[in-house]
Amino acid sequence: MNQIKMAVLLSQQAVKEAENKKNELVMYLAHDIRTPLTSVIGYLSLLDEAPDMPVEQKAKYVGIALKKAMRLEKLINEFFEITRYNTQ
Repeated sequence: MNQIKMAVLLSQQAVKEAENKKNELVMYLAHDIRTPLTSVIGYLSLLDEAPDMPVEQKAKYVGIALKKAMRLEKLINEFFEITRYNTQ
């Protein structure tokens, strides 16, 4: 009976540890996704608020926003790969 209790306790502990690791991963990914998203929103807001902005500056801001959006896409794809791996 004690062995069964011990096995159940160890199993519960393993489940809690797995849940904590999952939560840490989600928090890490949320932070990493938020960073490029904030940049994209910021540069697009600048473009929206200044219609008379010089063409060179517009091109620069569009390039930065595109680069950050591509980084965001890469992070999201990595997240889906991790999720797919964990479900298998």
